[in-house]
Amino acid sequence: MTKRYKLSFALILMLAAGVYISLLFGTDIWYDEAYTFGVLRHSYSEMWRITAADVHPPLYYILLKLFVTPFSDTFTAAKVFSMIPMLLIIIIGGVQLKGIFDKKVSLCFMVMFLIFPFMVPYAVEIRMYSLAALFVFMTAIWAYKSYDRGKAKDSAIMLLSGVAAAYTHYFALVAVGIIYFILLICILKHKKHMLRRWIICVVLSVVLYLPWLGSFIAQLAYKVENEYWIDPINMTVVERYITDTFNVGNGGAYFIYFTELVFIMLLLTAIFSLDKREKTLSLLAITVWGATILAGVAVSLAVRPIFVIRYSVPTIPVFLIFASIAIARVQPREIRALCGAVLAVSGILNYTYLFCKEYNVSDIIMSESFTERYGNCDSYIICNSDERSVTDHFRGVLAYYETDKPIYSYQPLSEANPFDNCVSMERFLPHENQFVIMLKEQSYQFPTDLMERYNYIHVGRIATDTENHTIHVYMLMNKDMNGVDAEFIRTAQKSMERK
Repeated sequence: MTKRYKLSFALILMLAAGVYISLLFGTDIWYDEAYTFGVLRHSYSEMWRITAADVHPPLYYILLKLFVTPFSDTFTAAKVFSMIPMLLIIIIGGVQLKGIFDKKVSLCFMVMFLIFPFMVPYAVEIRMYSLAALFVFMTAIWAYKSYDRGKAKDSAIMLLSGVAAAYTHYFALVAVGIIYFILLICILKHKKHMLRRWIICVVLSVVLYLPWLGSFIAQLAYKVENEYWIDPINMTVVERYITDTFNVGNGGAYFIYFTELVFIMLLLTAIFSLDKREKTLSLLAITVWGATILAGVAVSLAVRPIFVIRYSVPTIPVFLIFASIAIARVQPREIRALCGAVLAVSGILNYTYLFCKEYNVSDIIMSESFTERYGNCDSYIICNSDERSVTDHFRGVLAYYETDKPIYSYQPLSEANPFDNCVSMERFLPHENQFVIMLKEQSYQFPTDLMERYNYIHVGRIATDTENHTIHVYMLMNKDMNGVDAEFIRTAQKSMERK
């Protein structure tokens, strides 16, 4: 059995690596990823300042910069950095759950985490979610080990993992707070002698978080007092939380119901069929996930919308501990096989969808093709009505590709703006900008100052964050120029022919 377990462990790990690596080489990028690269172009002190004005803590950016600096292909390296925590979760889960439960639960977790559709995209997304998931998972695992064995080493790992999670994502901080609270309840109920160590861990956590605490409070105050891009919470949004968590890509619109049914069955198994210890741990794992979501929803309803379902990603590995225990114990064996088959099919469908999406050029919202077509311009101008506009997404992605050309904006830019080439329209000088590409919302009035100084041609529209959100593209030529630039005319004519 040991030899078979080791072989299964290695095969699952190699399969996971193969799946993640196969998704590494797409060139699609969206605003948040472009923002990541904007932050990376600054010094570490500037990264701290920019993220302090943003809505996320700085640890991910700092570690990512350390990781990608030696590589010339920073885009792929950044994706690899997101992939590594996913593989570590599989390894740590396999090793630690074998000791906490048994080999069957260990292998079930490894497979479950690999195929769970909600998690796979974050293996190659250039954001902090996979790293936050790793730290929260480690906090939960070593919180249990600290409680179970009472070793100072386990408490130290729990402490450091929790602090790292708090410095990575704010809802990872929420999840860690919930884990600490659950641990406190268990200590007060069964092991009061451990209370002193728990208090020490909490105090040290607060002390280690003090350098960022002022920024956290300032960001929280800003969110409360100002408009934010997240939609208000209502029943439609809550339903979308459920469908997004258990969705199976666009190709599995109906298969989601089978997936949800499997998890309902697993929940019933956990409640009614597991022994007392495994039932308790299963329900506590669900609590970490569910309470984190409820906390986000509650604050969003009471104060201002601050939660979207991807903020629950850091808790998913903990949630899947419950599913792994339940599917390992569900009886009869035929039901277990059916549940496994449904989850496997959902994973395959989701992977197929993600693979096609990652490498489908027509699905790329912004790519080199735009700059190849219009890159002979001197600068770009963004005309948008407010900061929540879809053009803000486009501006960030454009700044990723056009690092050497100014991108002027009529909207004020916040201190969290990491793009050095995104500047206010107040700095626009017509004599330095003979040929300009302007990107304008349909509802935005054509700026009169540009109409007076430039000849302009409408050359089409381009998608921003989705195919349904488009903005108009204009080519502008300074009226003060002597003669007409032939390349400008040819490009304009070609663009008109494409319409």
